[in-house]
Amino acid sequence: MKNLFYLPLLLLFVIACHQEKEGSKVEQPQPYIFTETTDALPPTKEWELVWSDEFEGTSLDTTKWSITTSQSSRRPRPKLGISSWFWVKDHIWLDGQGNLVMKSSKVTEDKMYCGSVDSRGKYEPKYGYFEARIKVADTSKGNHTAFWLQGHHQRNVDGTANDGAEIDIFESAWLSETTKAVVHIDGYSEDHKANTKKFDTPKIHEGFHTYGLLWEEDKMEIYYDGVLKVTYKDTWVPNVNEWLWLSVGASFADGNFKDQPIGKLSEAKVDYVRVWKSKPLLPAHVN
Repeated sequence: MKNLFYLPLLLLFVIACHQEKEGSKVEQPQPYIFTETTDALPPTKEWELVWSDEFEGTSLDTTKWSITTSQSSRRPRPKLGISSWFWVKDHIWLDGQGNLVMKSSKVTEDKMYCGSVDSRGKYEPKYGYFEARIKVADTSKGNHTAFWLQGHHQRNVDGTANDGAEIDIFESAWLSETTKAVVHIDGYSEDHKANTKKFDTPKIHEGFHTYGLLWEEDKMEIYYDGVLKVTYKDTWVPNVNEWLWLSVGASFADGNFKDQPIGKLSEAKVDYVRVWKSKPLLPAHVN
């Protein structure tokens, strides 16, 4: 009878242990669930998500980003009738639906205001896989959208990107379903050098698309919607820390700014920015 008395307690104890065990399974860290584009990452390494911004809420995370502002005009676009354009604070916000919004507007007949954020001094990685999901601004109105990186010593002149480069993953400055990746080195004056590579971007002007950069010590690969598009090697690969940049600006190629009315031109939206770091896979255990 004594054993029967303790039997219900024993059953409860076993059930509780089982539930705790099951619960512990749920609480265990889960492998990162890759987006559809990260399947392109090399399978010879293990990838860990180390930094991201999903742009939730209504306030920009200022521990990760600064709103870029121009103290003087960026380079004029005479072909489009733009004498001056600036990055300004009130052209950046979160829409409360998981997006960073970067706006552009026509201020006068020849002046444009635009939105931009950068991670300078807050997050400056070296190497990894960088991806952003973006809906570009309307190029037909004279805007282009860009996802790029910049280094502190890009202006050092040594004929290489070793000490820093401007890495333009993409710039949506064309009305066609194409874009260009560009690596700028040795400043922007007489010593400036650029390596430009055009690639196809199907439906770039329709909805959201993903733009990725795989940056390793000896190469950089640029992806569009998970598809490898262009590769940089040798002297065009930086080996220093760089910061991230998201921007809308005055297009340097296509677009009709002159015929637009004063006021809002268009908006780009960024769904997320994510950064992965890699580590070699451990060798399989041999019994």
